[in-house]
Amino acid sequence: AVSGPLAGKELQHVPVRHERWQAWQARVDGNGEVLSTDTGYRRDYRKSPYGNYDQSERIYFPVTQTSRKYHPKTWVLGWRHNGETKAWPFPELAEHPGVVRDSIGGKAVTVHYDPDTPSAELRDADGSLLPATRAFWFAWYTFHPDTAIFESN
Repeated sequence: AVSGPLAGKELQHVPVRHERWQAWQARVDGNGEVLSTDTGYRRDYRKSPYGNYDQSERIYFPVTQTSRKYHPKTWVLGWRHNGETKAWPFPELAEHPGVVRDSIGGKAVTVHYDPDTPSAELRDADGSLLPATRAFWFAWYTFHPDTAIFESN
């Protein structure tokens, strides 16, 4: 049984932005906080502890659903709204320059793709950042096998 102050609670999804250090510094204009790498452990935080995991097709744990439509480690932006799910694969977004206008669950959205990072953000009609999920294709698909998929053609 799970115990603790959050047992039985549903966590609130919050928007997350992946961006380059310089872009973040410019955006927060000196009013941001950064976690220290001085954690008390001897570790080089500039290196990934997973090596080339994000390029290999190998997955460290079993998944219940798989799809060969994309490389398992293809990055996608995914979101669920009104019972519908949709994935915007980064290679598809890269083929569609500019902002992608789309809809999911009856809600108009835009996807802003940054090929330099690479990252993508989902926004509503008012331009507010939505709490989308950035995930590998295999992870999104195993939880959402009936997902709609944005295709650039």
